[in-house]
Amino acid sequence: MPEKIDLPRWKLRLSNAHKRHDDKVKKQLKVWRDYYRGVQWDPDLLAPNGPYRTATIDNMVFSNISTIKPSINLRRPKVLVSPKKRPHKLPDGTLFNTIASASMLRLLLDSHYQELRTKEQTDKCLVDALIGHWGLMEFGYTFKTEKVKDKTLLEVHELIKEDSIFAVRRSPMDLRVDPKAKDHNLRDADWIALRWARSLYDVQHDAKFKNTSDLIANHRIDVDPTSESIASEMNSTEEPVADGGTPNDLNLVVGWRIWDKKHGKVIDIVETHDKVLQDGPWPLDFGGGFPIETLWFNYNPDELLPISDVDTYIAAQDELNRINSMKLDHIRRISKRAYIAQDGTFTNEEIEKLQTGPDGIVMLSNKSPIGALEPIKDVNIAQDIYIVGSTVKSSIRQTAGVSGFEAGESKNFDTATEPSLINEGVKSRRSERSVIIEDFHARIVNKMAVMLQQTLSKRELNLNKEQFDFASQTVPNALDRQQVDVNQVQQFTGVPHKVVGRVGDQAQVLLPWLTVDKKQIVGEYNFDIEVGSTQLDTEDKKKAEAILLYNTLQANPIVNPFVGTKKLLDAFQVPEAEELLKPQQQVQQERQQAVQTAVQGEQAKDQPKRDTDLQKTKMKSQVAMEGIKSKERIEAQKVKSSLLTSVLSSRGKQ
Repeated sequence: MPEKIDLPRWKLRLSNAHKRHDDKVKKQLKVWRDYYRGVQWDPDLLAPNGPYRTATIDNMVFSNISTIKPSINLRRPKVLVSPKKRPHKLPDGTLFNTIASASMLRLLLDSHYQELRTKEQTDKCLVDALIGHWGLMEFGYTFKTEKVKDKTLLEVHELIKEDSIFAVRRSPMDLRVDPKAKDHNLRDADWIALRWARSLYDVQHDAKFKNTSDLIANHRIDVDPTSESIASEMNSTEEPVADGGTPNDLNLVVGWRIWDKKHGKVIDIVETHDKVLQDGPWPLDFGGGFPIETLWFNYNPDELLPISDVDTYIAAQDELNRINSMKLDHIRRISKRAYIAQDGTFTNEEIEKLQTGPDGIVMLSNKSPIGALEPIKDVNIAQDIYIVGSTVKSSIRQTAGVSGFEAGESKNFDTATEPSLINEGVKSRRSERSVIIEDFHARIVNKMAVMLQQTLSKRELNLNKEQFDFASQTVPNALDRQQVDVNQVQQFTGVPHKVVGRVGDQAQVLLPWLTVDKKQIVGEYNFDIEVGSTQLDTEDKKKAEAILLYNTLQANPIVNPFVGTKKLLDAFQVPEAEELLKPQQQVQQERQQAVQTAVQGEQAKDQPKRDTDLQKTKMKSQVAMEGIKSKERIEAQKVKSSLLTSVLSSRGKQ
């Protein structure tokens, strides 16, 4: 027998969580958001005769967030997936290729990432985290019966589709957490609750809910009678409300979906209703945690809520506004000319001329005009107030981690290296936050993968060019393959394709369609995010970088020139770039022939010199031989002469 839900206890738990939310989140977050929007003055401080008469605002909150966000945000995040296990045999003896499965999962996640506009949702979470304590991303799966009932749309959110997973930004105002939890990632919480508000009709026709027959609305949307527009904030009274002629779409049921991790239960309750609307096991495993991920930047020891950036300098923002208000009030006062006149010197008519008349008026005086009218001199603003204002502004930027020149402030530096040193200091703070955002994206992808492994039936992916290039290298056998006449290949112009073989007049063509199901993505995987540049890319910048890289690597013998040329053509967005490229085998043969021709050319170029040198060598050898022979003849002649002399001498003695 299933365990009965203790509704009064859950209502008490929610009540305690509401108290902490009201004390720690609700009021503060509303103030921080108002400051971001430019609503920063307390009306009680403004008075005609008070020290502050003008609500001047130098909105450093908006300026800081607008400066920080693009510098740490991931502009083109790419999902990377690697298997935790090597390819292995299954119990039935078949080989399960975990590497190919990781590639399939990467393509599937990349497709969902784009289709669900996950980047758009994470950008909203980033703004939430920069303004308040944290940003929240919610995950789930929507069955068809939860999306549509009797042709009536029950779930209107466009990114929450039927029979599909979803990942959407959640307002921090809608979250309640187990009061004893202290981990910013909610790892130590026994339960969390997420607020929902729906029309009574939608709740009563939702198949997952029960005990709704006697349910009544407990929330009414406030309407501004002056503008006839629905207010952005709903009233906070969550008590049963009578219809009273109010349109049904303005009377709502506000409830809470409780995710009880300790007991593996999901419970839906309405605090003004005496029955549970839903109780059952978790519909999905979310990787061991709640169906929510948090993005935060400033660790707050032993507290559930992280530290808000805005909270660290909001007092200085108030001081800056007050200083600017005083400066403006003083400028307005001294810019108005005032005079002191002797009593009875001018009639009321003449005084009115002075006050309202045009330039060059003539006033009639009843007495001597000398000394009758004197301008009142006012003191100028002390320079100290400008120095203090500049110091406060600099302090705010330093606290937020924004440099003055980064925010567009002109400044003279003492040395040429000072700007680069300041920039390095800013980068060190930003790089840490970029890593935090990368981890947030990786956790999102991990949860999406776990949900897809449980819910995916079969899905056909239509790959873009980048995805197709990846698939044709890693899982070519999974791509759609067609055999067509060689002359018909051009019919695939406009979609990514690749000719992988020719036999006679027939060509094998890979096309950008790939079918994947749950069996192909089972297993455990590591997830990472390839960041890409955080700087804004332009077409000219991409082309310049492609040319520089191509020229740099052109002479490198270990670089594949085919791939390098293709990337260069892609950077210039050349249509049908592959049609311009020769087959790699032909390119290789031509390169070998070119090398042989070059060697032969060098040899032919040196042949005349070699022939001349050889002829000179022969001539030298001949001359040397003649010299040797001549010397030998002379020596022989000497010997003969010596012998003849000896013979003649011996005869003479006889």
